[in-house]
Amino acid sequence: MYCVIACIMQCIENLMKYLNKWAFVYVGLYGYDYKTAGKNVMGLFNDRGWSTVISHSLVQKAMFTVALCIGLVTGLVAAVAASMLELIYDGADPTAVTG
Repeated sequence: MYCVIACIMQCIENLMKYLNKWAFVYVGLYGYDYKTAGKNVMGLFNDRGWSTVISHSLVQKAMFTVALCIGLVTGLVAAVAASMLELIYDGADPTAVTG
């Protein structure tokens, strides 16, 4: 019974190895069918030593960190610009029509 379960688990593991989001990217870039793209992606990642990228999904975390930093910098620039405009207009309403 153990051999049957081990065989089924090995088949599922082999199938899941090729079903990943990176295969979608490979399909879009090179036009391969999904199974071939999955094999090529796994071969590429294993050759380069990047197989942990798939298992740990480090790219998403890095992209989130970059987006967060960009948001913080943009907010800081906006706050500085708002305070500078307040000093320039000296508390006057910049949208008020004169004359």
